Amino acid sequence: MKMWKCCASVLILLSGLACAQNTYINVDGNWNLNIDVSDLTGGPGSNIQSIYNSTNEGALIDLDVLKARGEWWYWFFRWDWQVEVHIQSVNWQPDWEIWVRRTGDGDFFVGNIQGGETFQQLNSMGINFCSGSHNHNNIPLEYELRGVSLPLEAGQYSAIVYYTLTEL
Repeated sequence: MKMWKCCASVLILLSGLACAQNTYINVDGNWNLNIDVSDLTGGPGSNIQSIYNSTNEGALIDLDVLKARGEWWYWFFRWDWQVEVHIQSVNWQPDWEIWVRRTGDGDFFVGNIQGGETFQQLNSMGINFCSGSHNHNNIPLEYELRGVSLPLEAGQYSAIVYYTLTEL
């Protein structure tokens, strides 16, 4: 019985030390879109395409939730996480919508990832995008812009997409 208490105390101590470290999320990439006369659906006087897609790798996400990375015991603990996404419009048309999805699982040694495989509309309040466990790197994202139509004033429009990693 004493042996069990000692082992349990050591595991709790190791777990506590691991939780004291920081998690991080890194999103690398941006999507620049130029809409011009080539986007007209039927020549002069016609409308423009209403939906535009980024490449399959509009951005890449790296998630580091294994706070004890490099330690021999790190895979004994399950590090669950969730990613939330929200958008902030800087200079934006009110009818435009940004949608996002992940097009792959990224690179990982152990763990899992679920959610985010289908396009989800971003908003300023935030959406639960995907969740999983352990580290994942290079998770590919694709963006979609919907609701574009004429008349459209010439200009530069931008929005910022924020990703928040929460350890569960």
